[in-house]
Amino acid sequence: MKKLYLISFLSFLTYWLVVVVANYFISSYYEIDFLKQNNWKEDFLFLTATIIFALVTAFFVYRRQPFLKKFLVLFSAFCPILTIIVAIDWAIIISQIKANRDQLVNEFKREAEYDIKNDNIKVFSQGFPIPPKNESLQIQDDSIKKILKKFGLTRENLGCTISPELTKAQEEYQKITEVYLEKRNGKNWRDRMENEIEKVRNHR
Repeated sequence: MKKLYLISFLSFLTYWLVVVVANYFISSYYEIDFLKQNNWKEDFLFLTATIIFALVTAFFVYRRQPFLKKFLVLFSAFCPILTIIVAIDWAIIISQIKANRDQLVNEFKREAEYDIKNDNIKVFSQGFPIPPKNESLQIQDDSIKKILKKFGLTRENLGCTISPELTKAQEEYQKITEVYLEKRNGKNWRDRMENEIEKVRNHR
């Protein structure tokens, strides 16, 4: 029985080691929110289902054997299977997310090259766009747009959804376009642009 206890404990421990690796290391590396925010509920549910299945199955097999022994044997067998299933499931989801991220990054790279050709680099923003409340703010907003255009920029709102994939794609876009913008506008061009925008905002 001692061996069975040890094997059962090792099976249980292996499952949680895989869970810990997935939830902390893999999720942090890939910035996958659903792993960070699941609060372990799904992991506990899987394990609870495995324990219940082992208990129920123990009632129907090898009836002459002690119930505890049957349960430990079945749990020791089912737990590694659960670990493999969970690991495969996470691997598939992670590969899909990585593929989607790569696809989005490539789209933004192509868009960056297209925008460079058209001298129209995008300044991305996120969230619900709020229109100017009055005429003076509208005039101010129009003036800021003209300043942005002078430096080869235009605004584009990406909506309220913020994801690691989208953030990564924006970073790649900015890396490509930043080289062009510095060549186009000269060094310290952002400081000059911000100074002009600040003058418009402070104008009464």
